[in-house]
This record gives sequence, structure tokens and C-alpha cells, in this order.
Amino acid sequence: MSPPNGREPDSQPLDVERFERAVAARARAGHDPAASLCGAGADVLGFMGVGIMLASGPRLDSVAASDAVTGDLEALELMLGSGPCLDAFRTRSACFDSDFGDERAVAWTAFREGGLAAGVHGVFAFQVVVGGECIGVLNCYRNRAGALSDGQVADATVVAHISGRTIVGWQADAPVGTLAWQLVPSGGHRVV
Repeated sequence: MSPPNGREPDSQPLDVERFERAVAARARAGHDPAASLCGAGADVLGFMGVGIMLASGPRLDSVAASDAVTGDLEALELMLGSGPCLDAFRTRSACFDSDFGDERAVAWTAFREGGLAAGVHGVFAFQVVVGGECIGVLNCYRNRAGALSDGQVADATVVAHISGRTIVGWQADAPVGTLAWQLVPSGGHRVV
């Protein structure tokens, strides 16, 4: 099992098969596929929560979260129209806020306050890129402040990549003009 907030800097890189097994185990346990993807991501990366936002035209919409708190934070960021996940999508680069309690920070004040109230002290947003196109963002929430190690960043990037491939695969199997059944909103998440 991973340490509470990601692997140690000197440990082995993420085992892709371990991540895929974690996704399958959650799906077998009755979790919906998109939530299984996020929950497995949280498990193998050691974060308190993981969410996925996908492009819906020029904006993002939340399609999955590992848990209710993460789902609420994803909805808060979308409602506010401000936060690291949205910035990661807009800038097409990873966006981190490793300490919500840092009073010197001026970005995303309302989102940071909501995160702190929910027990979150840092968020790390990674692009979900497929075929060179950014299709969304993988958002990793953690219950303590502090920067990620290079290994943790590399692992989260792998989870974002696998999640993107998985989602595109689901959508490729859907009838033309419809959303893949795996991405049909559940638990209050939405997508157009």
C-alpha cells in the first residue's frame, strides 16, 4: 500500500498493471466505471481524492470523483469558475497549489477556503492528454500541505494518461452522438 499521500521519492515508479487491477477491483465491487477510475487513482497515488473533468466544448465538466468530498470540490471549482484544475486546462500545463493554508497566496481564494473547510490542504491538477490533445484534467486532492516529489508527479502523469486512454476507449464504443454509458453522470456529476 502507498504511503498516505503518494509514494516516497526513492521508491519504484507506478506499476501500470497495479493501477489497472485496482480499477478492475473497484468495478467488481459495484462502483461505477468512472468512479472506479478515480478511486483507483486515489488508492495507487495515495491521495485523499481524485476527480476527472473533461472538455465539454470550451469548458470543463466533472465526470467522476473518487468520493463525495472530491465531487463537491469539483462542483465548487466549476461554480466559482476559478481554481487550479480550470487553470491547468486553460494553460495546458500542470497546475499545483500545495498549501491552501498559505495566506500569502492570492489565487483562487474562495476555492482554497472551500478546500480547507473540507479538509483539503493541496490540489494538483494534471492534463489528460490523448493523441496530443488535452481532453481534460485529473485533479488530485490531499489532506496535508507540501510539494510533490518528482516521482509523485510522474506517477500522477501516468494515471492521467491511462485515464484518458480509458475514457477515449469507452467513448469509441458508444453509439454515434451519445455519451459512453460509463460517463453518464452519477452522484451529481455532470457532462454535456
